[in-house]
Amino acid sequence: MDNKNLSLLIPTLNAGSSWVRLLDSIEQQSLKVSQKLIIDSGSADDTVATAIAYGFEVRSIKKEEFNHERVRQNLVDLTGDGTELCIFLTQDAILASNESLKNLVSAFDGPEVGMAYGRQLPHLNAKPLETHLRLFNYPDASEVLSIQDIGRKGFKVFFCSNSFAAYRKRTLGLVGGFPSYAIMGEDAIVAAKTLEAGFKKAYVAPATVYHSHNYKVKEDFKHYFDTRVFH
Repeated sequence: MDNKNLSLLIPTLNAGSSWVRLLDSIEQQSLKVSQKLIIDSGSADDTVATAIAYGFEVRSIKKEEFNHERVRQNLVDLTGDGTELCIFLTQDAILASNESLKNLVSAFDGPEVGMAYGRQLPHLNAKPLETHLRLFNYPDASEVLSIQDIGRKGFKVFFCSNSFAAYRKRTLGLVGGFPSYAIMGEDAIVAAKTLEAGFKKAYVAPATVYHSHNYKVKEDFKHYFDTRVFH
């Protein structure tokens, strides 16, 4: 796919010490994108200035205006008319290989794939639970799923993560884009709608990022509680 048709999109807020590492990992990619864009929610550090120095377009909103679903749809709406793929990262997901973007985009060689997501690897300082979760949810074998796979995969057929994912912009529009009503899981909701519309979802194991969190017990509980409510 022509790199002129690729937009890289990141929501940010006080990205911190890992921000430059992420931006450097983008610079080192074998596949270059034509548009790099962030929506920043009122950072008090140098997130915005650093993004501009690395060639990003910046849009700013107030912190209280942020929600995951609306901001990601706003990012899509800000892409150029010629954009075919919208590639999402979170500010703490570091591309683990110089081929990560190229490998993710390769999933769209066939027109039936509407979305794809990459493999998340634990950071070197990850706690055992976070390491286990990354290895469990992101195996080393790629797969392409359709709605027919729901019988053997259950709701896992809709699993996706916008920490590193790409969407065919036209398909995303056909299924109504990212919802504005969910407490979380806008990526899984779009995955469900994409499969129901007859498209396929790809998991691309060679498209890797380092991404994990060392949550405290209370934070872990809240995360899993919200996840169960979402399911």
